[in-house]
Amino acid sequence: MLTAKRLFILFVIVLISFSGAQARKKKPRAGKIVDGVYTDSKYHFTMNILENWKPIIQKNDKNVRLTLIQKNYEVPPDYQNVPDFAIIPRLTMYVGKTPMSAFVFIDSLLSDTYKSKQKKEIIGEFDILNDQAVGENTEREHVITRKRRTVKINDTKAVLWEGKVKYIKYIPLSASASASEGVKSVYSDYRGGIVALKLDDDTILLCHLITEGQFFKAVWTEALKMIESISWEKKK
Repeated sequence: MLTAKRLFILFVIVLISFSGAQARKKKPRAGKIVDGVYTDSKYHFTMNILENWKPIIQKNDKNVRLTLIQKNYEVPPDYQNVPDFAIIPRLTMYVGKTPMSAFVFIDSLLSDTYKSKQKKEIIGEFDILNDQAVGENTEREHVITRKRRTVKINDTKAVLWEGKVKYIKYIPLSASASASEGVKSVYSDYRGGIVALKLDDDTILLCHLITEGQFFKAVWTEALKMIESISWEKKK
């Protein structure tokens, strides 16, 4: 006959086993890709994915929904011997809640005075706006806005922003060389783009691209082709 103590121990064991099983369950993804089209399971927008971009679908409970990595990216001549020091073109899709318009929201991200938990999260993901992309042994200047204009996506006015960050990177002469064997200074820049559009009155979709500056035009053209294919059913 089970005593109260043994029943309690058995209950704890069952509870721990159940909790472990729940933790091991795969969390649902933010969406799925069928025939080259991404469909978001929560926000119900779609976007065409080019074949030369590798998709990484994030977890459904995250604001970052999808990350795309360019497969056939180019490496700048200065990094031919150390390609890992060059940044790989990356497009990040973020969805969040805000009453701000797309224009005001972009301004808030660039503001030196406006602060919020949401802004901190976004800047942590958008490398053109933070220092995560620079890596070690790199000096980076402040981001400079190069262009800001409106575009139409799914018959909705969106704001497009482009920025540039100059940097000096100190890299080894080869992948096998140590710092004591010599480094060279690379003066270059990162370029980035952000497209912001409202899916409804309180939901904003942000598309962020970062790449080495010399390849920005071609990479941004590809990214915009995917971004401009975004579609969703508007609320009536």
